Amino acid sequence: MPMNQTTCRAMKVRLLPTVILCGFAFGGILAAEPPVNPSTAIQQIDASTRRIELHGDTLLEYPDWLKTVKGFDPKLIRVTAVRPNCLRIQRLSQGSTTLKAFDRGDHQYSIEVIVRSTLDGQ
Repeated sequence: MPMNQTTCRAMKVRLLPTVILCGFAFGGILAAEPPVNPSTAIQQIDASTRRIELHGDTLLEYPDWLKTVKGFDPKLIRVTAVRPNCLRIQRLSQGSTTLKAFDRGDHQYSIEVIVRSTLDGQ
């Protein structure tokens, strides 16, 4: 019985620094989040959102954490994660594409993204 307690303590001593380091690494990832440009539009996404028009960089904020994003044309828009429930959409060229996102509750958001040309949007 004393052997098991010693082994358990040794495991705790080894595990504690790992947990602390992982916590700092996660905090560093959150702290390294790219800054939001004041001219960036923020669009709240809900179940009724079916279409958005891009005139510049846009942040899409979803009600829950996203687990999958797919179905968009990478020639028209660039999609990057800013936070677990927020995507940055950057226009690359004019056109229309459908962005599909699934949250951790398996709700699907299918949004038609219309990218305006620089002359039309500004």
